Amino acid sequence: MTSALHFIGGLILYLVYQYGLLFTIGTAGYPSESLSSIIVIGLVPVLLVASIFNRYFYRKTGNV
Repeated sequence: MTSALHFIGGLILYLVYQYGLLFTIGTAGYPSESLSSIIVIGLVPVLLVASIFNRYFYRKTGNV
């Protein structure tokens, strides 16, 4: 759980901030970049799976 939080915690905070601004003030603040962070959404599940594999292999081998 901790490794998953380390992997995706910052991205979750980034997405909450970006989409929070988008929903509160709309696209008036930055019209050309309103959906520029949509790529980060795809990284969240990928990094979650990577953190699970990382933790599994660390416990199995004892090596990062």
